[in-house]
Amino acid sequence: MCKSIETSLSTFVFSLVCVAASATICKTKEVYFASIFILTFSLVQLIDAGLWWSISHKNRLLNNVLSRYAIPIVLASELLVSYFGVKYLFGWSNQYYEFGLATFVTVMLVTWYCNNANAHTLPYNDGYLHWCGIEINSVFRGLFIIFLLSPIVIGMPSNHVIVKWLITLPIIATFFMNFVNPTFGSRWCWSSNITSIILTAYAVYIRYFK
Repeated sequence: MCKSIETSLSTFVFSLVCVAASATICKTKEVYFASIFILTFSLVQLIDAGLWWSISHKNRLLNNVLSRYAIPIVLASELLVSYFGVKYLFGWSNQYYEFGLATFVTVMLVTWYCNNANAHTLPYNDGYLHWCGIEINSVFRGLFIIFLLSPIVIGMPSNHVIVKWLITLPIIATFFMNFVNPTFGSRWCWSSNITSIILTAYAVYIRYFK
């Protein structure tokens, strides 16, 4: 998936339709949170579509803007939506975690901007996009997943355990499957599509069969 502009757009639309349907079918705060959370990181698919377009049309300016600015902004948004969504919908907060999150996001944004001044994204030999032509540090990948999922695992109440695990388990699974790949970042389409379809199935079950 996500190896062309067509697949990137279609997988984004698929995730969008699934989360919209889920939030419409089952109007509970845990489904609302999961829908917003999944939609946030599915935006990577939209960025990838723009990158594929810039490659096919040889538009280096658009490629640079998406590579240097859009990608890190969406990555930071994923972490912020995870924490503040749980904080305001379920009431969990931790000042030490907030400090760590703020530090990590700041370092991530500054490092990305400074190290990718002339960033240009091209396909790798596996067919996926290789963001900025760099391999994301393994420590950074691990910390990113920890900050992404910790609020959900720790902060969501136990009575929302099904939604909690239907979000986290597919992400963890695809994380380990793709951890060693240089194109780790652009493979988020797998996590997005898997979690969105499972969420839709859950919403249908709660609405019509429970």
